[in-house]
Amino acid sequence: MQPSLTKKTSRRSIGGPSMGAASTPFQELSINEPALRPQAAPVSSFVQARSPNAPGPVVLSDPQLTPEPASISNLEKLANELGSLNTNLQQFATAGIQRAKDVDEDRRATAETIGKLSNQQYPGQTYLEWKDKVEADLKKADPASDKAKKLQALFDRLQALNPVTEKYAEQYRLAAQLETNILNFENNFHKARQITGADGELVNRETLSPESVEFKNHLFGMVDLPTDKIIQKEYEDKVRAVYKWGFQQQSKDHGEYKKQKYISSINDKINVSLQNKKTTSAQLAKEISNADAGVRKNLGVEAHQGYKESISDNLVNSVITLSTITERDGTGKIIGQKLDSQLFKYYSNKAMEAFPLIVIGPNGEKLIDSLEPDAALSLAQQMMSTFTEINNNHENISKDLGEEIGEKYVVEFGLNDSETYSSTEKTTEAMNKASAAISADGQLAGDLVATQKALSYIKGIADTNRAVFSKPVQDLLIEKANKIVNNVDLDATTKRIGIENLVSQGLTAKNAGPLFTRIDKQDEFRDDGHDKMMRERINKAKGGLKDQLRKAIAARDGVLESQLNNKQEDEFLQFFTDLNTRRMQNKEAIFSQPNPGTMSDELWLQEKTSQYKKTDSEIVGEFADRIQGIREKLPIIKESQIQNLDEAMGEKSNQTQKNNWRTSVGRMKILPTETYKNELNTLLYDNQLSPSMLKFLYRISYKRKEGTRPGDFFIKQYPFHFSTPMPDKVKKQLAEIVNEIAGRRGLKAFDSNPAGNPTPDL
Repeated sequence: MQPSLTKKTSRRSIGGPSMGAASTPFQELSINEPALRPQAAPVSSFVQARSPNAPGPVVLSDPQLTPEPASISNLEKLANELGSLNTNLQQFATAGIQRAKDVDEDRRATAETIGKLSNQQYPGQTYLEWKDKVEADLKKADPASDKAKKLQALFDRLQALNPVTEKYAEQYRLAAQLETNILNFENNFHKARQITGADGELVNRETLSPESVEFKNHLFGMVDLPTDKIIQKEYEDKVRAVYKWGFQQQSKDHGEYKKQKYISSINDKINVSLQNKKTTSAQLAKEISNADAGVRKNLGVEAHQGYKESISDNLVNSVITLSTITERDGTGKIIGQKLDSQLFKYYSNKAMEAFPLIVIGPNGEKLIDSLEPDAALSLAQQMMSTFTEINNNHENISKDLGEEIGEKYVVEFGLNDSETYSSTEKTTEAMNKASAAISADGQLAGDLVATQKALSYIKGIADTNRAVFSKPVQDLLIEKANKIVNNVDLDATTKRIGIENLVSQGLTAKNAGPLFTRIDKQDEFRDDGHDKMMRERINKAKGGLKDQLRKAIAARDGVLESQLNNKQEDEFLQFFTDLNTRRMQNKEAIFSQPNPGTMSDELWLQEKTSQYKKTDSEIVGEFADRIQGIREKLPIIKESQIQNLDEAMGEKSNQTQKNNWRTSVGRMKILPTETYKNELNTLLYDNQLSPSMLKFLYRISYKRKEGTRPGDFFIKQYPFHFSTPMPDKVKKQLAEIVNEIAGRRGLKAFDSNPAGNPTPDL
């Protein structure tokens, strides 16, 4: 039986008056004693059954009642009627009841703290299980440790609790657990993509009807209302609310699943018809027309409109799917897939012939009549561009894989290590091992393009490093490094930058190490807190001035950060040479000032140090502003493909226009910056997009497929609107949250923002 959150009530049935002492001591809980009523004559004290079918309550005879004031309590009546007892019983009873109340309140306060702590430390476990766990952890802990002391104090406290308090603690634990489950319900509901089906195996949640036993078991298990009546009364409204929300959400998800399943079955039938060489183009068109009518009848007007607009894309996808063939080696092992040009030609011609014959209305209206005049030509262009893009992607994917694998074995076999090139034997051995590993790598099995790329990658690295790590080249780099280290006009930071630049040109770590040691010994201020802070601001790998400048130069000149040419590297070096020359001159000017004679040498040194730190920080800040100036001058494309999104979406778009927009997402600005900014902000802050934006994303098919979801559009377009990179937190939200939702529900996941009102800036 579950404990009650209210005080227990003890009831005792009495067959007749008793003049003896009570058999049990007073409890801390409430006592409600029945009143004794004087009798005119003796009566039977035996219980009489009222019904032959079941025992009834105890029945006492009805004596003549003596009127009593309503204010007199049962316990006071007992005291009056038992005149042999001390008259102080009334006062004792009142005090006892109040004491019981106080004790109970104290126990509840203690139990609430303990119960919440139990749920916090070990959620899902009972109070007693938690208590056992505390004891077990105590036995394992080092007796002398702080952990053991804390566990001992907690265990002693738990041991001191009486059974009533422990029952209360379990109740409060249940209540805390229930509160947590309710709070996290919606988030946990969406995370549960799979749940247990009828056969005990995992199934996609969306495939289950909200009325199914499996879904109900899952839903009720997420927020399980305890049997305790008190907890039920307090939380039943909240639990009922989350259950209602869960049923509604499952209804939406299941409805969307059934719609997609229906459309998928239709597309499968069309694929079969397209693939069947006995099926004519006219028969294929009839199959598609019947499918369109079925969508209109079974899914409604809105779904029909969407399906009608997707027919062209579906035909392209069907042609590409049927034109893809599997490649096998001599043993029958699958080694890859490719598009067959002859199959593509056959299926695309068949689809193009069927396209003008497709009927999409109840009165025999042709699909082509509802589209732009050159719709058929647009379809042909879409097929060819998709064919070309996929072929190119296949090759690029293989090359990327090959380079990734090659890079892995460069590291594994030390092909970037100068020691590997200390002798011809070591170089040959490392190359042979790397080549053998590539040939045996399972990821490259059967992919000749990827394998060749991996082999060429390690060869290129080896050829470059063989030249760089040769003794003549190293001697030349060491000579340059010595000139930098011995230059008395350069401070330590400038010298380090010079050596680091030589390292990037191939100076080995072995040869660079002693040079850095010499610089450290020359730097008398190297342990000073201010100089350390400035060095970190300048040299920090990510976010330091060096990193900022390299990124700014690369963005300005349209190159990768790792591919700066000699001129750009010289600009980079000169920038920091100038910075550190200014800093050195400033330091010399300040510390060379003579004492004015108005303060002690110690105070004068403190004054100069304070001046130096202030002016030095200002100089570094000035050069940081120069970098920002480079960023601000980065070209921003002002013209966009679409000048007014609402007007553009108010008109029909032909397939050529849609393809142009789609292929331009990562190449040029499509929307005006203000429109882009407003839409991005409403998406991030309100989870909304304007109707025009939703329509645009639908037309360019940025809705469900990975890589072409709403978040991807905004990420790809950001560089064409702003000179700075997209903030990491914004990119993360778009990539992880927005795209996750879109992947499940498409564009319907985002409520329309009719006004398109701008929200607070990013």
